[in-house]
Amino acid sequence: MRRLLKLQPGGVQVSDNALVWEATGTVVVWPSPGERVAPKGLGSNVRRDAARRMGVEPLTENSIQDVYGCPSGITVKDYYCFYTDINFGGRRLQFTGATGSGYASSWGFDNQTSSWVNTDSDVTIHAYDATTGTGWLWDEPENARVSYVGDTKNDRMSWWTT
Repeated sequence: MRRLLKLQPGGVQVSDNALVWEATGTVVVWPSPGERVAPKGLGSNVRRDAARRMGVEPLTENSIQDVYGCPSGITVKDYYCFYTDINFGGRRLQFTGATGSGYASSWGFDNQTSSWVNTDSDVTIHAYDATTGTGWLWDEPENARVSYVGDTKNDRMSWWTT
């Protein structure tokens, strides 16, 4: 978490597992020690006041509507999420449609994306690799998910647009 806060100042730790950036609506959730998958919601020991101040509803694992941990539904903001491991494992990086583009290196996951979920019904995400000729890797249509981006695209995303 400290390393990511150096890359992206302004984030606030809102639980044992999560950092939130109010300005971008970004949430990063880490797996608990010994776990392979980041928990739903914000994880353990949620600091509810801190989460609300950052503009995030402090949902718990039992109260969140989600698709593989990526928030969805009428009671929460929709997100698009990138995962550092296949089958929606590892760290989960959540962005709202307000984050129209980004560099994975700015968030500590350059060339680390293996799966994704898009629960945002208003945006399509376009993923790119800076080292390929065209750069384009894949599109993420609204309300879709992929548990593995494939051998030729795994761990190659370096930036995205919506």
